[in-house]
Amino acid sequence: MATKSPTACHSHWGNFAATSDLPNVSGSSTQDSAVEVGDRAYVTGTSKTYQCTVATLGSATWTDMEDDVDAIHDDETGEINALSQKLYPTASDLMLIEDVADSNAKKSITCGDLPTGAATDPTAIHDNVAAEISAITQKTTTVLDDLIVIEDSEASNAKKSMKLGSYPRKGSVSNLWYPPASPHSDDDEFDSGSLSGWSAWNYTTAAYESLVTGLDAYDGTYSGDDIRYSLGRDSWVLLQGADGVTLQMEKTITFPTNLLILARMKFNQYYYAMTVLDRIIGLRIQADSSGDPDIDNEVSVYVNYGYATGNVQCRMHTTDGGVVGVDNYTTDVDQQGQALEYAAIHKVGTTYHGWIGTASGNWIYMGNDVLTATMSHVGFQFRIDTNNRPGLGVVGVDFIRFLETDNFLF
Repeated sequence: MATKSPTACHSHWGNFAATSDLPNVSGSSTQDSAVEVGDRAYVTGTSKTYQCTVATLGSATWTDMEDDVDAIHDDETGEINALSQKLYPTASDLMLIEDVADSNAKKSITCGDLPTGAATDPTAIHDNVAAEISAITQKTTTVLDDLIVIEDSEASNAKKSMKLGSYPRKGSVSNLWYPPASPHSDDDEFDSGSLSGWSAWNYTTAAYESLVTGLDAYDGTYSGDDIRYSLGRDSWVLLQGADGVTLQMEKTITFPTNLLILARMKFNQYYYAMTVLDRIIGLRIQADSSGDPDIDNEVSVYVNYGYATGNVQCRMHTTDGGVVGVDNYTTDVDQQGQALEYAAIHKVGTTYHGWIGTASGNWIYMGNDVLTATMSHVGFQFRIDTNNRPGLGVVGVDFIRFLETDNFLF
């Protein structure tokens, strides 16, 4: 049997018949204090080389240098499956690869560098997993600016977002009244819970007043100068004023050369026997007079106007420098059903056109007038002249929208 040479440069202890014969192993005839960790020896019985990992006399340990118990092999099954699994890898976690561009040299990469771009996303929505959407927190009251995800069939099914206000409502008689996909900066759908930007103008006192809460359809005693309002009624703002007071909810805007203004208004409280001026509600634009709406330069289109006892009408009225230009009426109104509830004022240059519309998309042309004044106020004028049916009347506005165009689009 060969033994270790006496030089420090030679660490091989020679050949042994069995692993039990290796130096310093318990029961081995070879016990030598010169054995060191890292020394090697060959066993003819196993045809393998062993390395000393513990050199203690009588209890040495030698490990097969050809068998790494922790290695992953290319010809063994079930090795990776036996490892602990990381459920949600991060982009910084490492993986072992062989680089085909570098003679299959072994290298590491991060999960974030994978060609797919990311590791598993535990919060993703999948196309083959049930009950994912039902587990998400539900929004019970939506608004028109809420977003949903769609695949655009006209763009190779690319994923895009869409506002609920742009959704084509199945079963609607017309899509003329959908909120536009790209609203004008002055548009108001009255679904935000706020009347920011709007003011209350009182024609009776010729002064700005306040917008106040406390609307009550049964109250016949309110005598204030303010406008009562209520929001959150399916995107309507409801308005109420004191008996016999002409009021206007209005704001100032910049009028371009061409501007189409479209609004939906109606009585939310109606009495079966209309009397003179019992209820009026109309879209109105005006010039400015020292910061106030100018009564002498205005265009109004009223969707309902109680002009004579028992007769509900629609009206267009204009004044230019205090001179009445147009004062047209139509009696084509369903007195009980409020068939006409849309109003439009269309500015084309200095010519102002008036329109009255139905929910089904039919329009009545109310005439036009050429005005010299510069308009800057827009809003809704209303008046209630009876207070006991069953109380002070209520009118409502669904929306007001602005389109910069010289063509009447509907």
